[in-house]
Amino acid sequence: MDVNVTWRRISGDRDPLWEKSRSLYAYFRGKKTLYIGKAEEKTVRQRFTAGDKANLFDWLADQHKLSVDSFDVLVGIPQAEAGRRVTYKVLRDLDSLLIYRLRPVGNIKGIMTIGIRRQLRVFCNGAWPLARAAFRNIGSHPAEVAFAIKHTSRTPQRDAQILKSWIG
Repeated sequence: MDVNVTWRRISGDRDPLWEKSRSLYAYFRGKKTLYIGKAEEKTVRQRFTAGDKANLFDWLADQHKLSVDSFDVLVGIPQAEAGRRVTYKVLRDLDSLLIYRLRPVGNIKGIMTIGIRRQLRVFCNGAWPLARAAFRNIGSHPAEVAFAIKHTSRTPQRDAQILKSWIG
């Protein structure tokens, strides 16, 4: 599945992007990825002010000398390829893939493993601040392919089939 994510930078407390749900959000300081999250049924503002973010903001202040006013908040609006929908499960997969690939300093879960079963390609555009803007799960990194083969197959023939299907 291919998903385009258009990123827009929030500008001020009254920006309507704060009210977006079923979207991704990210905290950036320049080109440094601080945190990536998803707003499923809650809005981006509700996620920003949620109790679990207090620990993140305290940690960013202590370890990185960053206050909430010193980084950009971006909202990512996902759009699936024709004929497909961005469901909550797809939104979770997008979040998981970006966290795994970018390893934001403020994310704890998902930086060492990826729990996506589907083939997924993500293309970030708009206000996306990083040079790398395309991401995919299985098959784009040799260590990932080797890990996946080691943990999913039982014979050399099956290994070859899996490897061929992932690489194309």
